[in-house]
Amino acid sequence: MSAGRGAELAAIVAVAVVALSVGWMVARGGQVPVERSAVGLRGLVSWMRGQDAEIRYASFGTVAPGSVGLRVIPVLDTDLDAEFSRPEARRDWLMTGTERDLSRGVLIRKAALLPSLVVLPKWTRAVRHTGYAHESLLLPGADAAAAARAFDALPAPLLRPGGVLRFDAGGGYGGLLYEPQLFAPRLAAGCAPELSAGPGHLLIRCDRGGGPVWLLSDPDLINNHGLRLAGNADAAAQLLTRIAGGGPILIDTTNHIFTLADAPAVRRRGWADLARFFAWPHVLAWFGLGALTALLLWRSWVRFGPAQVLYDDRPGAARSVSIAAKARILRMAGNDPRLFAAHVENRLRRVERRLFGQAGSAEPAARIAEFVARTDPELAKGFKHAAAAAMTPGTGTPPAQLLTLLDGFEQQAERVLNGS
Repeated sequence: MSAGRGAELAAIVAVAVVALSVGWMVARGGQVPVERSAVGLRGLVSWMRGQDAEIRYASFGTVAPGSVGLRVIPVLDTDLDAEFSRPEARRDWLMTGTERDLSRGVLIRKAALLPSLVVLPKWTRAVRHTGYAHESLLLPGADAAAAARAFDALPAPLLRPGGVLRFDAGGGYGGLLYEPQLFAPRLAAGCAPELSAGPGHLLIRCDRGGGPVWLLSDPDLINNHGLRLAGNADAAAQLLTRIAGGGPILIDTTNHIFTLADAPAVRRRGWADLARFFAWPHVLAWFGLGALTALLLWRSWVRFGPAQVLYDDRPGAARSVSIAAKARILRMAGNDPRLFAAHVENRLRRVERRLFGQAGSAEPAARIAEFVARTDPELAKGFKHAAAAAMTPGTGTPPAQLLTLLDGFEQQAERVLNGS
């Protein structure tokens, strides 16, 4: 391929890729996947893996208690008691905060089965679509507090002092929150502050019988939007590692319970399981099947004999068939030269059809000879002579001479067809 042709092909491929990308973005309506948007936690997972922490997203596999140090549940549902219904107006839809449904019972059950950190929502859907956080895009305080009310951990409304809030996360780490969202100083019974910031608390711990559950009031400490502010990334890593006790961290964005209180041991199958099918009394069935197979083979051999050979594929089989066909022609012709000539003419028609696609001329031998003479005059002359001799053998020609004439004609016909 020349350099110019290669550059042209590269340009066409580039244009096609750009067109497909633009079409894909238009079809998606500008949406960004939740976990890769400003409100997602994909950045936290990458950051903590870079800190050699064991962290992953939850799948639908069974998780046994004790195998996970902390389950992080980012709540993006403002009504845990009803499924989300999309408003008709796009503006109203963008100002909602439910990105994925999460039922109250499932949330409580998740927190009871594993040590869990429940992250409250803060921003509307418009933040995911625009990629920008602004005070006008904050959720109403009552909607943001739905997850905290599920654990009876909110005796007072959430605080929103506004502006920018700097806080000390301990261990030499500090953070910054834009339009902070905090728990009020007065907490519900059984709850205690774990991390305070400004006029309220950022992280609290509540004991609700099934085990401790931590609640984070402001998701900007760990989400993609806030993780890059000040020292939030280091503060989040230190905080989560401390709560998890150094154990694995599970990011759970599902609405399913896949944790078993007593996970059954996984049974590994081996050869012993297969050997059970050959033990007593199953072995009797195998003996019976073997005897039946042997009986069927023996009976078919006795009744029908060995398999018939439908085609003779021995060396020289084609020549034997040709000789047998010629003998049959000679026996049929007998002393009738017209029948012999008719066979030769039919053969000429088949050769003509092979060469020209159709047979319709009055003199096929002459037509064929004329065509062959353009490339091989000697072959054309020999073919025309052999055809004429085979078509006019004369009355009373001995069978041996007829066979010689037929052989000569067939050799010339094969040479014409094969071009040699």
